[in-house]
Amino acid sequence: MTSVLEEVAEGRLQIPRFQRPLVWSWPQRRDLLSSIYEGLPIGALMVWVSADDHVECYDKLGPYPLPKPILAASRFLMDGVQRVSTLYGALRAAKTWTEIDAETNQTVADFSVLFDLDSERDEDRFVREADLPKDATKTDPSRYLPLREIMDTRRLVRFQRQIGPGLDHRLDAADEVAAAFRQYKIPLITLNNASLETVTKSFQRVNSRGASMSEMHMINALTYSPQFDLLQNEANLRHELLADRGWHDIDQDVVLRSLKLELGVPLYSTEPEMASERMRSNPGSLEKVFRGLRSLAAAFDRCIQLKSPDLFPYKLQIISLAYVFANRGGMIHDRRLLDWFWMTTYTEAFGISARQSEVTIADLGRFVETGHFRWGLKQKANVRSLQGRKPDFRSARGRALALSLSLHIDRSSGDGSGMELLNRYRKDAFFSAALSSKTRGRAGFRFVLAPHEGSQFRKCLFDLGLTRSERKRHMISDEAYEFLLVDDEEAFADQRESEIFRYERDTIFGPAISNLAMRFSVTTAGQDGGEERSYEE
Repeated sequence: MTSVLEEVAEGRLQIPRFQRPLVWSWPQRRDLLSSIYEGLPIGALMVWVSADDHVECYDKLGPYPLPKPILAASRFLMDGVQRVSTLYGALRAAKTWTEIDAETNQTVADFSVLFDLDSERDEDRFVREADLPKDATKTDPSRYLPLREIMDTRRLVRFQRQIGPGLDHRLDAADEVAAAFRQYKIPLITLNNASLETVTKSFQRVNSRGASMSEMHMINALTYSPQFDLLQNEANLRHELLADRGWHDIDQDVVLRSLKLELGVPLYSTEPEMASERMRSNPGSLEKVFRGLRSLAAAFDRCIQLKSPDLFPYKLQIISLAYVFANRGGMIHDRRLLDWFWMTTYTEAFGISARQSEVTIADLGRFVETGHFRWGLKQKANVRSLQGRKPDFRSARGRALALSLSLHIDRSSGDGSGMELLNRYRKDAFFSAALSSKTRGRAGFRFVLAPHEGSQFRKCLFDLGLTRSERKRHMISDEAYEFLLVDDEEAFADQRESEIFRYERDTIFGPAISNLAMRFSVTTAGQDGGEERSYEE
């Protein structure tokens, strides 16, 4: 382990800009230090050796400046950044550091770790200087051993000389922790002269305690220069263009795929070189992507008061529509794009394969260019009914159901409260009121409510205490309600599912598909979930 840290300190082992090096919390760092002290394995490090590839690297590790590389052949730490960062900070933290790391807003004190030589419990051994009472190291200077002292024999001896008579246990503890860290061995996995594609795939499949590299970080490393930092630009654009729309926390994978679509890179490609090369020649493409996302957010807020990217049934809908708004925003009316949105949601046009998704995106492009929609998929457009289904919010059908229930509330009440609830609480507003295990999660027992209203609503539902206006608001017909009078939950779910689906067909996806001059079939489950049947509309 000491050799690895020495290589980093001397510039022989570099930290590439694939990810922010310091993302672990203090409990994670403390657990790592405890594992080393106890002699437990902490996993191998992956090192990539390459003489040809140029990869931008960090010039500091947290607040600690790193030297420039000293070898012609480059050695990059590909996996283990969190572990090495933790050890480097704890064992080399010094007052010569910059007092604060602007990138992570962490101070030197966060990395100055001490060993409590009087500790009796495992969890009390390692403490941060920042967490100790004020002047604790001055009133009892020999109790807390700074880890940075144990790697230098002279400094360790100097510290031990402070330990007074009758405190031999502190001397023994200091020798024990120093030996544990100095002698600790870490296995290395070395990739010699592997291609960047191989390295990328290898690292993407390695999960280093929950802080693995993303493809966005790899592209950032390959395009980085003092004048251009992809990740920093992305963070700035989120704040400047999406924050006021409530879209600032949009999934980074959506941004990445939107960027690929803008650059003409296959959406499912895992080779970062093509995207990096085109990014370098078109640095304005990232801002264009964010402006497309902003226009999309504004359009769907206008059309149906949808204010969060989390409410879109498919991420690819966001990616496709943002591209349209960024490149052809004035060529088609918002309402026509809304028709396409509902059609792709209910026909599950994005749901099966990458090839199917590519065809669906191409269909949208032709629709925008010509004004006429043509279904390009081999299979016919088909909509599955809600009969017996148990959609949760993680599924496209679950989010579609949440949207339809919210829009019904808005149309019945006229106050916009349905979409307001969904925008505010998202998945937490998608409440399942069923009591029986047979009906739990079924679409017929799904309601859009504020989370704190759920328990009371369920009680009123089964105690038959809902008013007529409340039943109308939540699409509970008299026919469905009568089944609760005889405690038949399954019949209630069946009835309400058919009524919700009829509402969706008559007011949402049916008109949308008709506006696109398409035909579609509906697939319904047979009795007791048996054989399905389809009919055309």
